[in-house]
Amino acid sequence: SFGVWTAADLHSLVPLPYIASGTSPIVYQDAGSGERFVVFTSDSGRIQLITIAPNEGTEKRPVSMLTSYASGQVTSLDLSSQAAVGWADTASEPVGCVNPLNGDHWVVFTGNDARLYAFRKKSGNTVWESVDVSAMAPQPFVQLGTHPTCVVSEINSDVRILFTGNDQHLWQVFYDGVAWTATHVSGQAPVALASGGTSPAVTINTLSGEYFLSFIGVDARVHSLQYLLRP
Repeated sequence: SFGVWTAADLHSLVPLPYIASGTSPIVYQDAGSGERFVVFTSDSGRIQLITIAPNEGTEKRPVSMLTSYASGQVTSLDLSSQAAVGWADTASEPVGCVNPLNGDHWVVFTGNDARLYAFRKKSGNTVWESVDVSAMAPQPFVQLGTHPTCVVSEINSDVRILFTGNDQHLWQVFYDGVAWTATHVSGQAPVALASGGTSPAVTINTLSGEYFLSFIGVDARVHSLQYLLRP
């Protein structure tokens, strides 16, 4: 067997504004449905979502027909028009994640007021709701120009949002499906301050539920933090 790369200008397929200069699109997917998503901040500070439905029957189509998506396979949505929410920081990117257990869809971003916001769409629902995450639990402002990270546990559906605060410390906002809790991650173990303008990266062990976080310190070194579970 072999693979083939194909290309598409998504702006030519669906209505989309231009992306904010100096920012990047973020890609993620729903492992259950096979849908792929692209989120980005527009040049006007609005959060945009592109949904690409799963490819079907591509293994039976000639290569010449793989250069474009099927009609209706790509759709776009201006998330900022779906629910009351602040403008996004145009120097930052939104991030998205899908809960693998219940299918809930999250898109999290930094506002231009340095607050943390989220869009949430419950599984089976077509309505997006907004959450002012900064109002849910005591936490510092997000450092402008940085983006949060979002991971969901496949063990218990816990949602964890991690970000660099304007104090250059790392913070976590945790949602267990009922209540929000903020944790000063940099205060849990001796660690360097985060370098200004940088964002943490995080992943989760889907078997153990343990978290691993990495970031750039003010010393220009790569640091890590681990959340280890105890029996």
